[in-house]
Amino acid sequence: MNDNGSDGTELCPLCCNELNSEDERLFFPCPCNFQVCAFCFARIQDRDCPHCRTPYAKGNYRTLTPAEFAVQFPHRVRRQQAGKHTAARSSGMDILCATSIPRSELPHVRVLQTNLVYVTGVTNSLTTDELKSPLFFGRYGHITKLVAKPGQYTNRSTQALYITYTHKESAHECIISATDTYLGGHLLKCSFGTTKFCNAFLENRTCVNRECMFLHEVRPDQVVFTENDMSHKKRFNEQTHPRVPSNRITYAENQGQLNGLPPSWTKEQFKKSCANSTANVSVEARTRRVLPQELLNAFALKFSSLQIGMVPIMLPPAQMAQ
Repeated sequence: MNDNGSDGTELCPLCCNELNSEDERLFFPCPCNFQVCAFCFARIQDRDCPHCRTPYAKGNYRTLTPAEFAVQFPHRVRRQQAGKHTAARSSGMDILCATSIPRSELPHVRVLQTNLVYVTGVTNSLTTDELKSPLFFGRYGHITKLVAKPGQYTNRSTQALYITYTHKESAHECIISATDTYLGGHLLKCSFGTTKFCNAFLENRTCVNRECMFLHEVRPDQVVFTENDMSHKKRFNEQTHPRVPSNRITYAENQGQLNGLPPSWTKEQFKKSCANSTANVSVEARTRRVLPQELLNAFALKFSSLQIGMVPIMLPPAQMAQ
């Protein structure tokens, strides 16, 4: 029931913004399956569904699993997949699914990992536990693993991080909230990370490394980059760097700060939306405020006799009491 972008993305029919998170795409507040983004739903949840005019009720809310969504809406899944391939072709990128290339080529490709964030420019003065805390990268979601590597030759005072989040939405939130911000005098750069297939898996052997960070299965939803993609940095960056919203907190005025990273951008927008919605409700309530009954009775007694010309007209007792 949602409008779609030219690249197959799901759009909110009210504000035309993309349904970014999986939670939004899997949430159905009305039996008619009409969906809106979280910001718009916060404003209209006490009203009627814009599509079928059925009053919203918590008893009708449904949150599907990805498997249930695929069964109930296979056409939307196909449209989303087709849109991704169309967008890749229109941008001139050689983007492939892992299942579409020969197994012999798998050792030479990189796989986009949307729950992995690669961060550069992180100061060495912060420990791993501090970086995983809610003041820093832990504020965007639960971190499964964080690996730090020394910085490049030009700057030994910084390190690079590979942060694996439990949910891909947390990784996306980290990138759009923390990239291009300052921490300890250094500019952070965040992007989606890539990984490769485990050698043991490719050789049909059982991987005995319990902490192996490489992939052990080939799925049709895996986006892979060939050596040609990796050599064209512009094309590669388009896939690994999501669009960053404007008007974010970057600490440009206090570049040396070590107090923490910016709050989640999406959550902050949600709070603002709820605050505006509450303010609008308060204004509406004030304009519709009911006068006390004692004051109404006084007005009724004072103006119970209305005159049209010189003829007094007495209101009936029933109208006086109203």
